[in-house]
Amino acid sequence: MANNGRTSIAETIMLRYPLPSLDATVEGLSQAIACVGDERERVRTRKAAAELLKADGVGRRLQSRLEDLAKNPSLRNWLADIYSNAMWLRDRDWHPRSRNYYASFPPSKFPHTQACRAALVSLAAYEYKLSLDNGTVAQDYQDDLQLPLCMESVYWIFNTNRTPVLGRDSVDRWPGNDYIVAMRNGHAYKIPLRERDGQVVSRGKLKAIFRVIIEQAPADINWLSILTTANRDVWAQARDEVITASTSNAAYVSAIEKSLFAVCLDDGSPLTPKERFATFVLDDNRNRWLDKTMTFIIATNAETSLLCEHSKIDGTALYGLGRTISSAIDKHIETSESPYPVALASDDYVYLPACVPSRLSPLVDDLRAQHLSAVSGWALHSYTHKGYGVRYVRRKRLPPKSIFQVVIQAAVRRHFGYSPNSMDVISQRHFQGGRVDALNATTAEMIAFCDAAWDPQVDIKERGRLFSAAVRSHARLGSLLLWGRGWWRHTTWLKEVALESGEEVPALFTDPIYLRTKGPQKVYTTFMDAGVSEVGQCWSEREVLFMIVRVLDSSVDFNIINGNGRGEEFIEHLKEAAKLIEDIMETMA
Repeated sequence: MANNGRTSIAETIMLRYPLPSLDATVEGLSQAIACVGDERERVRTRKAAAELLKADGVGRRLQSRLEDLAKNPSLRNWLADIYSNAMWLRDRDWHPRSRNYYASFPPSKFPHTQACRAALVSLAAYEYKLSLDNGTVAQDYQDDLQLPLCMESVYWIFNTNRTPVLGRDSVDRWPGNDYIVAMRNGHAYKIPLRERDGQVVSRGKLKAIFRVIIEQAPADINWLSILTTANRDVWAQARDEVITASTSNAAYVSAIEKSLFAVCLDDGSPLTPKERFATFVLDDNRNRWLDKTMTFIIATNAETSLLCEHSKIDGTALYGLGRTISSAIDKHIETSESPYPVALASDDYVYLPACVPSRLSPLVDDLRAQHLSAVSGWALHSYTHKGYGVRYVRRKRLPPKSIFQVVIQAAVRRHFGYSPNSMDVISQRHFQGGRVDALNATTAEMIAFCDAAWDPQVDIKERGRLFSAAVRSHARLGSLLLWGRGWWRHTTWLKEVALESGEEVPALFTDPIYLRTKGPQKVYTTFMDAGVSEVGQCWSEREVLFMIVRVLDSSVDFNIINGNGRGEEFIEHLKEAAKLIEDIMETMA
């Protein structure tokens, strides 16, 4: 097991991840496509879905395979490999900033140097990792429901790397390697976090090591890391060439992959959310090893970010670590004590020389151009709605997340002129080995409300009725997914089992309407609280609105990432929609 067999008391009573019935999934799919395509297309899709239910058909055989896994008592997390393979590891066309997500930490009340912050964050993360190892880590809970969350995915944060493999990648762990890798302009340094006597390295010594690296790292750029932006099959072949080119190259790649985590020491002094996003996400990838599950990025002015690879962890896996890091940053006062001797610090880290094999130089040039093109034009926009939050909504006896999803959908209608598919991500970490699922917020009831919301010919009473129906439809779907009864992921698992077993892939999985429900979506929303400031990623489609929403007592924070320059325009639509929904709620008892 990923957690070395340690299980919290809360986890011993957690439910196993449920397997929905095939009939329920087909029914859920049929309802979900009610507003997608035309009736002729929907008839064809429903027919393909019904084929799954045939008594001797491939759908029943695939469901039977899933049932065998779900009932196997020796598999605590029966869904883990199916989920990772289907959602992430089979993906070959790598979009560098859509499969890695970032989170920035709140600024400190006290000034820190770059070296001080790097040492502070590294040791705080290491202490959190040690608490995982010895079983003393604080249990994570889902804030709004106070459900204990499964800690298994948290163990994949450290000493973990996504390894490129032709056809389907793997995720590998190397526990026991208690060192980190610092990167500066693509140059890498191996830094042990244990002294020779087994003691954890002091903050002063680690700060001195980072200071030496910042001051003495070569000024030229090592572009090896740009290879991690490539198509996964291309990178798999290139990686083999890199590590066979020289023993130093092999040591460089191995050290990064097996390390606890990477620490990227970047130039730049971002101050605002938009500037932090530009510095930490829209960089040229000289200093990012995208396969690494967790990377800290420290700017010149000590602003700090996380960049995480998604295959084994989701945003909720960072709850505890995020709060630990944020607390360390907020409380630490950098003193002017005598610095640790640089000469002594230089003995306790290793420079890892490496270079791009000459045959790969044209590929590196192509990838650099492709990457810069892919990240250009994206921006993060922050908006805090201060009119009302959880407290006001609950006084109206309404579900806060559903209310603000309706606000978003009303704004989306103004923005696009229609109601596109919208993915709303729901955490399922309260199950053993649970990850996330997603619902399409664009239900028939939601569309009906959005049709009327901005129509002055529809009176406020009718809009209120449609509003209530939209809220109920979202809350109902959210509840179904919360307890593992969604159709979207279930169909994904069925397809993965077919690919794994060599079974015939059902016709449903190539149906145009079905594929439209799977993406790409125009809108992505996640409601979360992870002890960080901004969170997000940017997709390959520039018109996408990617939103992280934090609903607070009297306000709501929105982080909106968009690639076609319309983020500020959407914020204006959000303001209008929030006022409209407030007016409607005011008419309700």
